[in-house]
Amino acid sequence: MKIAICDYEKCIREEIINCLSVFHLKNEQLHFFEYDYGEELVMHDRDTQVYDLIFINIKSNKLSGIEVGKQIRKQDDSVLIFLLSDNQQYVPDAFAINAFQMIMKPINKSFLMSEFERAFKKYQRKKFQYNITYKGKSISLAINDIYYIETYNRHLRAVTKKGLFEFLGVLKIEEEKLIQYDFIRCHRCYIINMKHIICIDKNVLSLINDAVIPIGRQMKNSVINEYKHYNTSILGEIL
Repeated sequence: MKIAICDYEKCIREEIINCLSVFHLKNEQLHFFEYDYGEELVMHDRDTQVYDLIFINIKSNKLSGIEVGKQIRKQDDSVLIFLLSDNQQYVPDAFAINAFQMIMKPINKSFLMSEFERAFKKYQRKKFQYNITYKGKSISLAINDIYYIETYNRHLRAVTKKGLFEFLGVLKIEEEKLIQYDFIRCHRCYIINMKHIICIDKNVLSLINDAVIPIGRQMKNSVINEYKHYNTSILGEIL
């Protein structure tokens, strides 16, 4: 995981590195890249270095942290951005660049570490590839491309942005693989990616691909509670 830290205070950069370096991540290493000012971060060659997470100080030299964030977003709409500030007045600006979180100075180390852990889970979700065997060939599906998985003709079928993929499997086992990536079992025949839910209406889920999925009667309360929790965590990313 490549992490850029852009802050003119070297002590702040070192504090962030020291905090995050204590994480012991299975099969993952953290690589840190330091910048004094936003202009340096914007001008670096993105063809040779793409970051997964960026810390940006709101106060910079020629460019404000918000302007830096806007330029970064033109190049990369998925990178996780943390804004660093000593003033709460900039919180609304975080929405303009879809920041993951605002970290206030002086840095609360416990808060920083808990928010990094949340960010790392989101990074894992983006990175994770769901592997199936389709028509005798191994296929990798991006987790965010999957709308839902259903039982179909004694097999399983993944309904995705790229089409339909039928494969052998057990829905319960696939549920255990996918639950950490915000999938939920809503019916004995369906696992749904909560990212793609538009609304819950009575006993059905409406998805962004116009699919309408039934909710099992005994699962309704747990589905509603899980989806509320999911929405709360999404809204909390920049609050």
